[in-house]
Amino acid sequence: MRVNGFRHARLTTFFQVSFRAAFIATFLTALTCAFSSAALASEWDASASIAAEARVYTKQAAFDQQEDEPQLSLFSTIELDGDTELGRFAFEAFGRLDSVDDRRTHLDIREAFWQQDYADVDVLVGVNKVFWGVAESRHLVNIINTVDAVEYIDGEDFLGQPMVNLDWYTDVGKVSVFALPWHRAQPFVGEKSRFRVAPVPVSNEAQYIDGASEDYLSLALRYSHYFGDWDVGASFFHGVSRDPSTFEVQGAVAQTPDGPVFVPESLVPVYELINQAGLDAQLTTDDWLYKVEAIVREGQGDTFAATVGGFEYTLYQLFDSDKDLGLILEYNYDGRDPDTVLNNDVFSGLRLAWNDTQSTELLVGAFVDAKDASTVLRAEASRRFFEHWTASLEAQLFANIDQDNVIDSFAQDDFVTLSVEYYF
Repeated sequence: MRVNGFRHARLTTFFQVSFRAAFIATFLTALTCAFSSAALASEWDASASIAAEARVYTKQAAFDQQEDEPQLSLFSTIELDGDTELGRFAFEAFGRLDSVDDRRTHLDIREAFWQQDYADVDVLVGVNKVFWGVAESRHLVNIINTVDAVEYIDGEDFLGQPMVNLDWYTDVGKVSVFALPWHRAQPFVGEKSRFRVAPVPVSNEAQYIDGASEDYLSLALRYSHYFGDWDVGASFFHGVSRDPSTFEVQGAVAQTPDGPVFVPESLVPVYELINQAGLDAQLTTDDWLYKVEAIVREGQGDTFAATVGGFEYTLYQLFDSDKDLGLILEYNYDGRDPDTVLNNDVFSGLRLAWNDTQSTELLVGAFVDAKDASTVLRAEASRRFFEHWTASLEAQLFANIDQDNVIDSFAQDDFVTLSVEYYF
C-alpha cells in the first residue's frame, strides 16, 4: 500500500511538473510568435482607460487601525487584441493605486493568451478570465478564476488564471476542457481597509492542506447547449478551492499580570482539494427570464449543496419612452455548516436602462436574510459624457445586521463611491 501510494505520488508530481513545463514552453512560444507577427495582423486593436475614485464611509470604523478618512485611488486598464496569421493574441492588465491600503495597490494580468481555431476545436494557452452562470445576485457555478477581493466584496472582479483550454463545438453542444496548472490564492485587504472579515487582518500567505498545493493541477469540464428557449450548462471541477473554507489564527504569547495570553495577529486562509458539480439554466420567454444555478461540493468539511434561482421580468419602453425596467427576484440557499454568506437570503432589484447614447443605467438591489432580517442595500449608476468619459456612482448600506450574522464585521462599512473614467 505504501509503495503503491508512493509511486502514485511520484507519478502525479512528475505529470504536474511536466505539464507546467509544457505550459510555459507553449505559452512563451505562442507569445513570441504573436508579437513577431504583429505587423502581419489583419486586425490589431488597442485600448486603455484611467480613472479616479473617491470612496467615503459614513460610519466610524468597527476595528482598530481601520481608517475613517475617504479612500482615494487611481486605477487603469490596458487591453490589446490582435488576429494574426498564427492565431489570436489578447492581453489585459489592471492596476490600482490606493491611498489607504498597500494591499489594494496592486497590478494583475487579467488576460495574456494565444488562441487558435482548428476545425471544430478552439485551443487557448495563457492567462484568461472565464465566466459561467446566469444569476444576478450570486455566481455559484463560476469557479475557474479566483475573486479579486481587494477590489470589493461583491465577487465581480477576478484574477487572471493560467490555463490550457480546449473548446470542442459539436451539433449537440459545446464541450470545454480546462487544465489549470497554478492556484492563485484570494487576496484580502490589509489592516487599514474597511471590509475586514475579523478584528485582525487576513495574511497574504496561504496554507494548503489535504493534498492541495499552489502548483496542483486543477481540472474542469463543462458542457453547454441550448434546447429551444433553454440555455443549459453542466460543469465539474476538481482541484484547489478558489475560496478558503476557514482561517488559521496566528499570533504570539504576551505576558500579562494575569499570566501569559495568546494575542492573535493575523488569519491565514486555508485551501483544500475539492470536487464540485454544477448546473446552470436559463429559460427565455418573451419578457421573462427564469434563472437557476446549483452546485454540490465536497472537500471543505461536510459535502454541501447550494443554489440560487429566480426570475427577471422586463418592462420594455416604459411609459412609451425608450427606457426599459427590469424587475429581479432571486433566492439564495447554501447548506454549509457553519453558516456562510447568502445561506438563506432573498435578493430583489430594479434595473433601469435609458437606452440613450450616453448608456445611462441604474441598478438598485437589496439582500434580506430570511432568518434574521439583516439587510444590505446597494445602488449603482453610470453614465457616459462627452466622448471618452464615464461617471459611476455606487452606494451601499448595511441595515439591521444581526450580531450573529456572518456579515456583522461589515456592519459599519456603509459607503458612497464616485469614480470618473477616461477611455483612450
